[in-house]
Amino acid sequence: MAFGTLWVAGLFFLFSVPTKQFKPLYGHAPWLDDPFDAIYSFAMFFVPLVGLCLLVEVSLCLKSEALPLARVHRMVRACRVVLVMVGVTLVSCWISVAVGANSSAWRPAQTGGLIAFLILVTIGTGRVTADLGRLRGHAALAAAAGDRSGDLVGVPIGDWLGDLVEVVRRESRWCGPLRPWIVAAATWAERTIVARLRRHPLLGAALAAIGFGLGVGLNQAIREGYNLPATVLTVGLLIAGMYAFLVVAGAHLGIVRSERPLTNAHRRAVEAQVGACAAAVLALTFRNSLWWIVASNATAAGAAQFADLLAIAATSGATATLATQSLRAAPDRPQE
Repeated sequence: MAFGTLWVAGLFFLFSVPTKQFKPLYGHAPWLDDPFDAIYSFAMFFVPLVGLCLLVEVSLCLKSEALPLARVHRMVRACRVVLVMVGVTLVSCWISVAVGANSSAWRPAQTGGLIAFLILVTIGTGRVTADLGRLRGHAALAAAAGDRSGDLVGVPIGDWLGDLVEVVRRESRWCGPLRPWIVAAATWAERTIVARLRRHPLLGAALAAIGFGLGVGLNQAIREGYNLPATVLTVGLLIAGMYAFLVVAGAHLGIVRSERPLTNAHRRAVEAQVGACAAAVLALTFRNSLWWIVASNATAAGAAQFADLLAIAATSGATATLATQSLRAAPDRPQE
């Protein structure tokens, strides 16, 4: 199942990244425009990141060692996240085909090739998703029967960053005379970078998101000739999307095990930030249906109207998240 998920992630990478960068081909894709393109564009970054997390965990599963149950749970979660992201993107692509989006640019060779690749990825994703479903069924039956046999052990394991350092040390044996240098670098990274990330995981997520937004956003702005306001909005949305993803996926997959648990107030603030970032990305995705909020339309709207729409969406997202937290934390009223 884990290897199948890795194959799906690799196939999706080939389906998304090369075609997205090759304009003579991607220009004829049914999913060229938003909202389909926004989903496609974010998934082409998110899927490989989670695939890397899964690959690190799989590389630590050795026949000669007992397999920690926590690692199995982490791998299953990573598989589930990959398959959900790929599945949502594929559904979006198939909807674009069904509604004939960008049909004026369809060409038999280019569009037909993209749809053929889409069919291939869909079949592969469906098969691995079915395998994951059967695995969950077998696990439930084993738990109901009290089956604790096998090599699974309930010993605690560290976070994904610690596993990554361990993989680097273990695989350095292939580097010959460079191995001592690689091991020393991994040890230094564990004592400095990883230790600081464990103390300040949210700051690490923010810095990583900023680096991603600047790198990808500025490159896109230069290639497509954006003006300054459009460049700032593009970079900001990329930062927001990646930050929300890193916080949510990082917590779900155990990327960093924080040394300082969040207080209730701090947790609510973080969840509100994630809600604001997610709402801004959703506003980008479905902006053509939301221009009425700022009394504009797709033809007349410019950077100022777009900024207003994003600000309203982010504020609404944060407010809705805080309201949900309040309802969730409210004590049950005694029945009369």
